[in-house]
Amino acid sequence: TRTVSRSYVGGSVSGGSAGAGGLVGFQTAGSISLSYATAAVSGAKGVGGLVGIFNGNSISQSYAIGPVSGASSVGGLVGQQGSGTVSQSYATGAVSGSYFFGGLVGNQILGAGTVTASYWDKDTTGQATSDGSAHANGLSTAALQGALPGGFDRAVWGTGSGLYPYFKWRYPTTPLAITGTAYSDSGATPLASDGTALGSADTGANGYYYLLLPGDTLTGSQQLLSYLDGNAVKANSYVADASGNTRADLFGGWQRISSADTTVSAMFTGLGTALGSHTGSDFLYSGGAITSGTDLDIVSSGAGGLDIDTALDVGGETIRLTAAGAVTQSAALTADSLELLG
Repeated sequence: TRTVSRSYVGGSVSGGSAGAGGLVGFQTAGSISLSYATAAVSGAKGVGGLVGIFNGNSISQSYAIGPVSGASSVGGLVGQQGSGTVSQSYATGAVSGSYFFGGLVGNQILGAGTVTASYWDKDTTGQATSDGSAHANGLSTAALQGALPGGFDRAVWGTGSGLYPYFKWRYPTTPLAITGTAYSDSGATPLASDGTALGSADTGANGYYYLLLPGDTLTGSQQLLSYLDGNAVKANSYVADASGNTRADLFGGWQRISSADTTVSAMFTGLGTALGSHTGSDFLYSGGAITSGTDLDIVSSGAGGLDIDTALDVGGETIRLTAAGAVTQSAALTADSLELLG
């Protein structure tokens, strides 16, 4: 590979015996700039979120956010670095390996190559160290979001509250982020108000997921549903107004509903709109009701309180209600336990 610029890759990548990367598997010359990868990457040796084995000139102003796993030389951005310079770059994906692995660079061969003004998220990568870390820095998620890290060019990078550094060429106006912690290791796929899939995001080592979207993707009071995709443990989170940066945490076995609606029936209408025509065992709401055997957590922020005006039946599980105002009941509740929080 000679030169790569303004490129990005999603999905998943699996490599063979050596060289697997979210963007490039094996680079022997040239440079990479203004590029990013969101792919989940796996392989044996030389596995990186952006580049598997790098023997080129430079990687600059680039990032990777997908999970990376392999046996040896595994890095959030670069698996194995034999030459060249890594600068103004970062990585956030979960990193796991057996030998020579790190948050940003897995293995610098005999100290070859250099790293400057580059970072990795210690919380989401699950790594406290990185090879070449004399000139790279591990930061917390909070420190890497909201302000550009040292050395990043403001003409190239943008940021904002709750946002990792993003490319201005990719997002001319401030993007929005859908984030949350999935308390189970799996991907999370948010849906828009018409039930159309917006995309998916793999969880980090600490369960945190982050999906970046154009700022005009959700406008007005949009309904959003996040869920664990294909996981044995089910978890759904519904947010009634997702017009800005939105946090939707996912708890195993729970259907969570967050809304300013003052009736449960209105909340279910919004939840059904977010779900659209999607069906399957991943979803804990179907046929106009919560799936029996599911814990239900309703958070009502409406000042007018909350009226339970439709039957809630979760079998032998828990219903938890949190309301800003008074809670009234005009329909039956079936649950093993009821928790009222204010």
